[in-house]
Amino acid sequence: MTVGPRRTAHRPGRDRLARLLPAPGGTRRADPSGAPHAAVVGGGIAGLTAATALAERGVRVTLYEREPQLGGRLAGWPTRLADGSTVTMSRGFHAFFRQYYNLRALLRRTDPALSRLTGFAKLIPCATRAVARQLRARPAHTAAEARSASSR
Repeated sequence: MTVGPRRTAHRPGRDRLARLLPAPGGTRRADPSGAPHAAVVGGGIAGLTAATALAERGVRVTLYEREPQLGGRLAGWPTRLADGSTVTMSRGFHAFFRQYYNLRALLRRTDPALSRLTGFAKLIPCATRAVARQLRARPAHTAAEARSASSR
């Protein structure tokens, strides 16, 4: 007669139908050396945060990322345009706003001086005050509205 999974006593927050499956015989740990090892899937900001936190606590971490660069939506990558020129594509605007309010703290943990951050050398003003006054408060929603706004 084989022994099936035994029923666990109900505890708050646990599924009443949960079953405890006994572990097969063998070593008590998967890694006989006793050193903890974790795999983190995804090199975006959440994956990098998890990998950093684990590594700081002495866990050996393997990070898996499908893209050739880390950063997820914060990354930039080179791409070639139809005319043959190369430009850098980026969704970096995510970092400029405060959605990722812990981003700089995370970066400081691996780069205390934040020396790996780069920015624009100089911003070129694109409009004078006179031109800015002529801009509409909201964009045109129809082609007719756009035509009438451009003729003013």
